[in-house]
Amino acid sequence: MLLTKPIPDLNETFQSYVIRLARFNHYKFEHWSLYLSQESVSYRGRTKSDRDQLSNFVHQSTGMDDVLQLFDQWMFFEEGKLYFDYKAIKICPACFAANKNKLLAKWSFRNYVVCSEHSCLLVDSCTNCGELITERCIHSLRCSKCDFSLEDLSNKKIESDYFSKRINELIDNGLLEERDVLIDELSWQHRQIRAMSFLVYQDDSKFWRSKRNYSIEQKHEHQSAIGKLLENPELLLQTLSAYLESKFEQGETDLGTALIKFNRYLANESCPQLIFAAKKLINSFPFDESQTAGIIWLSNLYNIEKSTFKNFVQLNFECLLFKNRVISASHAAKVIDAYFTLEQLGALGVNTIN
Repeated sequence: MLLTKPIPDLNETFQSYVIRLARFNHYKFEHWSLYLSQESVSYRGRTKSDRDQLSNFVHQSTGMDDVLQLFDQWMFFEEGKLYFDYKAIKICPACFAANKNKLLAKWSFRNYVVCSEHSCLLVDSCTNCGELITERCIHSLRCSKCDFSLEDLSNKKIESDYFSKRINELIDNGLLEERDVLIDELSWQHRQIRAMSFLVYQDDSKFWRSKRNYSIEQKHEHQSAIGKLLENPELLLQTLSAYLESKFEQGETDLGTALIKFNRYLANESCPQLIFAAKKLINSFPFDESQTAGIIWLSNLYNIEKSTFKNFVQLNFECLLFKNRVISASHAAKVIDAYFTLEQLGALGVNTIN
């Protein structure tokens, strides 16, 4: 029986509200979890049906209609486990105290690492002993290891990164209310981070690959570097050019092979800024005659039907073809420009180029 029924805050998570119910009604966290499992489903249920059932049970138990509107990151576990934090809880200590010990929904987003209100890094561990912040800590309001108050945790003042700012702005504009739009946005962010990471850490030895030891401060550094590339097309082009040059110096001669780590992101508009930079690279990079570009690779980059483009090159630039598969990279821009010029004229099937 629940004697105290706090009012849900639509800025908090469902997880936060359930923990507050236990605290307000003087349940130990373990006993509260057991009670929910016996009366409804496991508090840690990960399927959408389990989360719906648990939400409905809490709604019926409290009579609070807003319970059904609370954001629940566990609802996305099956399709979005890469986009939210599930192993630890991040908080801004100042916001946590000011909001009466509630967990704000935006803290659950994996890419949200800087508090938009206080311009400081979120924390996911006790700054006194290093123990991770868990649900038990949120319930007791203290570190489970050293008993340090969560409201007194220290944090680092820092400038917000591209992804933290973007998430905050989108949430302010109602992102949490549109499930499909939310997943599309987080999927887009994930692709940008994966793709740009090859440029930010070209030596393949930086901390971003060691996920288990990836601190919030390191993630902020990582996301800040990627954000600079996304916001500055000229910097992105320069960085991609430097990457390509390093691959050629290592002995690569084919453009597609040199950029093989990016190929999955250079098709179907999955990373528009990167695609734009790659196209500019073809027009500006000082290729030599030994360096080539594959017909299929170019057709993927420019979203051209493969057989149509291959026939066009065979008909108009046969002298540049090697084994019907590649052309000289130094002539790629000329070939592409000619293709789109003839496409506009409706003359792709005609040999009009000498």
